[in-house]
Amino acid sequence: MAFMEVQIHRGSYWAVTNHREDEAYFIPHDSDAGYAVKDAMDRMASEDENSRPDVIEVEYFRKSELAGDCKRVLARLSAPGYLDCTEWTPYDSEEEAREDLEPDEEDEEDDAESAE
Repeated sequence: MAFMEVQIHRGSYWAVTNHREDEAYFIPHDSDAGYAVKDAMDRMASEDENSRPDVIEVEYFRKSELAGDCKRVLARLSAPGYLDCTEWTPYDSEEEAREDLEPDEEDEEDDAESAE
């Protein structure tokens, strides 16, 4: 996935968690955040027919409060010029996110060999 680029969000964000299914969606706070939070909750409710409101939790993490156990940045891979991207994932630092998401030179060599 050499064409994918790392995107980093350093600001406030939402976390929508389904405790029964142990899954979470992380959503950067921006102008579309309200729609994305509702969409994540609707997705979780449709995947789990027995979900109750107390199973799905929505938390808001303010940039000024991101310390301690809170993850400080969100990151994902995105294809420039396309709508393709991965889900946002929380990380302690930008360096940790880049280390996890950027391909190693070995990975790029393997991709080139498999394309031949």
